[in-house]
Amino acid sequence: MDYGTQQAVCPRCGSGAQVRTVAELFDMLNGMQDQAMQRGQQAQQQGPYGDGQGYAFAGEGYSDYGPAGTRSSQPGNFDNPIFDAGGDIGGDITNAVMGTAFRFVGRAIGKRVQKTIQERVVPAMQAKAAQAQQQWQQSKTDQAAIVAKYPDLRGCMHDQVVFLEGGSRVVPISEIHMPVTLAQADALVDRLRAP
Repeated sequence: MDYGTQQAVCPRCGSGAQVRTVAELFDMLNGMQDQAMQRGQQAQQQGPYGDGQGYAFAGEGYSDYGPAGTRSSQPGNFDNPIFDAGGDIGGDITNAVMGTAFRFVGRAIGKRVQKTIQERVVPAMQAKAAQAQQQWQQSKTDQAAIVAKYPDLRGCMHDQVVFLEGGSRVVPISEIHMPVTLAQADALVDRLRAP
């Protein structure tokens, strides 16, 4: 984007190569914020396991395993090595009962956790996301006002400072609290204009 201004020179390093207008600085900041918000939305949609389904719970969508890691078969499938003719039938029945019990317990816990997530965690996350979006929109409104009010405000990416074009004072970017409000920009410019 062409901002239609001559290249200002940083009072600290004496170069204009890394100097940006306040509009350019805000564009860079907004780009980073937009990318971060998109990544956050994608992560929220994919869930912690990246499966696109949100959350996976014990006993749902996994192969069924009995105690000690032995694989159990689906009901009625007698080709399972657990149920061979030479094995311990009592132990096989115990394994089958225990495996089924563990699956039911896993599903019950999973459903409780899922219900808690849906009733408490998701609404809280959505409220925070809505609040952040509202703050970001207010920040963009403030940014437009700052650009209009202080077109001579510049930033040097090399030295990480802001300054007024033609001025000699600088303020480190690290001292500027984000998001920048118009009142903060007024105070910043007052510092830069101070004798």
